[in-house]
Amino acid sequence: MRKIIVIGMVLFLAACTKKESKEEQALKLYSEAMSIHDQVMPLMDEVYKLERKVKSLHDSLGIDSATNGQYISSLQAALNTLEEANQGMMDWMHNIKDVPVQTALSEQGKYGHHGTSTKGETLTAEAVLQIQQDQKAKIELVKVAMKNSIEEAKQLLVKIEGL
Repeated sequence: MRKIIVIGMVLFLAACTKKESKEEQALKLYSEAMSIHDQVMPLMDEVYKLERKVKSLHDSLGIDSATNGQYISSLQAALNTLEEANQGMMDWMHNIKDVPVQTALSEQGKYGHHGTSTKGETLTAEAVLQIQQDQKAKIELVKVAMKNSIEEAKQLLVKIEGL
């Protein structure tokens, strides 16, 4: 009898747990991506400051490029990395697609102004979910690029300025 009650409770609990719909998953992914964006956005100021500092040092060492050639190329590489990280963030922010409110998703089966293609086609829940997965993956890459470019530039500046 006890086994039957336990099995019944397990089945009841399993039935009560609701699996997230694709729309709910898309909303969750969008929220997670925006959270990552909010963590990374403050780094933009640091990237700008480092870009100016690296560029200034690059230009000042360029006066004697024969002697400083090794440092100049390292500074240029760091500057390129900072600029790429910055551009990655700008591109991500420019191309972000939100997920409309859930009621619009469930009631209309459409995805609002961001959920239609440029041809006016309505996207499926799977397509919107895929978009959100892609956007989250891209902002995670931006986060890594930002942190790595900042760290690389800082280390290079310490090395060169310490000479």
